[in-house]
Formats: sequence, structure tokens, C-alpha cells
Amino acid sequence: MAKLFRTDRTIRFAHCDTSGVVYFVRLYEFMDAAVEDWFAQALEVSFETLQLKRRIGTPIVSNSCDFHQPLRLGERLTLELAVRKLGRSSIELEITGKVSGEARFTARHKVAMMSLDTYRSIEIPGEIRDRAAAFLTTPG
Repeated sequence: MAKLFRTDRTIRFAHCDTSGVVYFVRLYEFMDAAVEDWFAQALEVSFETLQLKRRIGTPIVSNSCDFHQPLRLGERLTLELAVRKLGRSSIELEITGKVSGEARFTARHKVAMMSLDTYRSIEIPGEIRDRAAAFLTTPG
């Protein structure tokens, strides 16, 4: 059974518009933060190490998001991350944002591995691939 990575965020005033609802662009910031947390905590490589020391970037190459219900000021958001597909140089993630177990949004979020020196794609490093595979929802 695949692992599921979880991280929490409190919805703050700065995330919301004047009606107290999260401005949709903030959801992409939450997704990006969840990916960064996943790399640091589950894959055991921080973005600082990956980017500044190993010179590997993780640009977003595609993202789609279905919005189910609004997020509101003061709510506690749980972001759940799973790997949908491991490619040669990319990782396709599914990120679901939930409040009290209810899905508020579901996203497909694909990042690639690239050299920050050449700006060309590179193969996912072995130890990252091995750790990410534990979160793969479908074999293969």
C-alpha cells in the first residue's frame, strides 16, 4: 500500500479576500509548500540542498486543479500528497486539500528534475526515486 504524505496549514487573513475566502492563487502556494515539505521530510532532501548544493531544480511543468468548496479564514487545511506517476525525469503528484476530512480541492501537479547549470532535464536521482516510489499509488 502506498504511503500518503500529509502536512497542515492554518488559513490566515493574508490568504483571504475581503469575504474571508481563500484567494485561489494561494492554493498554488499551498501546493508548492506541500511539495517542498514532502521533499524535505519524506524524500530526505531539502530544497536548499537540492537547489543550492546539488544544483537540481524542480520546476512545475503542468498543474490542473478542481475546486470543490471554498476555504475560509480560520480553517485548518490538510494537504495530502501521493505520487501518481514516476517518469524518467518527472514526478506527477496528486494533491488533495481537505478540511475536517472533506475535499476542498484536488490537483494534478507535475514537477520535473533539471540541471540548474544547463537548464536541461535530468534523470531523477536514484535515492529520490526510491523514496518517492513508496508514495506511488499505482505500480509501474
